[in-house]
Amino acid sequence: MIETPNLVKAAHEALKLHSKAVIIKKGEHGALLFTDNNHFNAPGYPLENIKDPTGCGDCFGGAFTGYLAKTQDLSEANMRKAVVYGSIVASYNAEDFGTKKLCRINYEDLEKRYQEFKSIREF
Repeated sequence: MIETPNLVKAAHEALKLHSKAVIIKKGEHGALLFTDNNHFNAPGYPLENIKDPTGCGDCFGGAFTGYLAKTQDLSEANMRKAVVYGSIVASYNAEDFGTKKLCRINYEDLEKRYQEFKSIREF
């Protein structure tokens, strides 16, 4: 393993460890998903008011893993969706302290933000 501050090089080195995919979480700046042949860059969901980002990485990881477990689909396309859902749940977490906001959202809230997320990624 080489030491490098370059995220692309680091991801390719990690993929050599027989990983199917590598995710690099970049805090409020989103996440990168790398596979052998492709990469995907998902921005963080833009928030006007951030109260507390504590736990956002855990929320991302839980939502990412939960989505993959729910769908039972480890394809690259589905992992991209899981990254987006991870970012969405993390964004809700940052809008309040602890898990207060997460306790007040439902599936419709997630889907609404998912559609908003799709619209900001189109060009």
